[in-house]
Amino acid sequence: MYASKSRFDVGSVISFFSRFDPAKLLNLWLFGWLVCFFALFPAALAQTSTLTTMHSFETSGGGYTPHSGLIEGSDGYLYGTTASGGEDGFGTVYKIKKDGTGFVSLVSFDFYSNGSYLLAGVTEGSDGYLYGTSSNGGNSSGCGLGCGTLYRLKKDGTEFSTLVTFNGSTSGSIPTAGVIEASDGYLYGTTQYSMPFDEFYFYGTLYRVKKDGTEFKTLLYLYSRPQAGVIEGSDGYLYGTTYQGGAHNYGTVYKVQKDGTGFNPIVNFDSVSNGANPYAGVSESSDGYLYGTTVGPSFGTLYRVKKDGTSFTKLVTFDGVTQGANPYAGVTVGNGGWLYGTTYQGGLGGHGTTYQVKTDGTTFKMLYSFCVTGVPCNDGANPYGEILQTSSGLLYGTTSGNGGSTPFGGTIFKLCRSRGLRC
Repeated sequence: MYASKSRFDVGSVISFFSRFDPAKLLNLWLFGWLVCFFALFPAALAQTSTLTTMHSFETSGGGYTPHSGLIEGSDGYLYGTTASGGEDGFGTVYKIKKDGTGFVSLVSFDFYSNGSYLLAGVTEGSDGYLYGTSSNGGNSSGCGLGCGTLYRLKKDGTEFSTLVTFNGSTSGSIPTAGVIEASDGYLYGTTQYSMPFDEFYFYGTLYRVKKDGTEFKTLLYLYSRPQAGVIEGSDGYLYGTTYQGGAHNYGTVYKVQKDGTGFNPIVNFDSVSNGANPYAGVSESSDGYLYGTTVGPSFGTLYRVKKDGTSFTKLVTFDGVTQGANPYAGVTVGNGGWLYGTTYQGGLGGHGTTYQVKTDGTTFKMLYSFCVTGVPCNDGANPYGEILQTSSGLLYGTTSGNGGSTPFGGTIFKLCRSRGLRC
């Protein structure tokens, strides 16, 4: 038998709590409630926007694992690509209405005749055709898995043609970036590699070609695997990035004339003061600055720089949680002085984020954090591609994983906020 050493005394309890200021007790109670709330319901902290999943990709039929973002076609449809899947298993080009209906797989890639593994999206040319690249495949024997292709098709999926089959020598290989149509009517793009199995293997290329596939020309050899394509600046120069190379071997931002002359690395990343390894290209704003991202060091950065290389500013250093981590996508210059982007990882769910920030680096807001509620991540996971702001002001994007019955599926989503972004 054990004697009780204490007993419950209501008077003692009242006497104990009477020592405290009631206002402080209330604050303590509120603090404890908030801690429990955010521990149990992290989504309440993570989401400042409403995300609508418009389409979930599966491992059959319409393709899966979209690595690129979307474009808005002149017909009002959204167009994009998947890296894998489709009827032949090697990727697709698709379209979908902005309300999420009318999804159609326009082309299924078969590896040999038209390419495979589409990492880049499509561009609509002035002739109304869609143009894009596959990073592998094609009927060239110069690379083990094919050196990649450049293709075009109509927006209804007809008149598909392979314009260029990269051969790993005179035309480079592995075009992970898409193409742009410049003011001179040519298409411009990059490849990761040039001539395999020799001293130039790690040099990528900058090329141009007419929209009918003729007059292909390698304009420039770019050191260390350019992952991104180029844009045409308001001054007529082409601007792009290299993932490595430069003065410190952490990548560059470069400018070059459209004939391949006047190459100038205007930024040399050093992994300390200005970031490292830009996976995405740059975007130009009406303020004349170029904006871009790096995936390193650590969680990555967002920067801006003038087109002559001056006034470089690191606007955001991503922290891995409240801002996300590793932005493989570049930034979209949106309405009202906002930049929009995605991070592949990080956020409160660990599977990537969407964010917005002012062009001067202020007012950073994490709009949405993916997979906060955990696997199977029905809202999608790990966005690679850029955000699209359509003519109506709405935001659209893709995730490369989850969203369906498979972790390799991916999604198309629409993002809305109660203020600023209309649904």
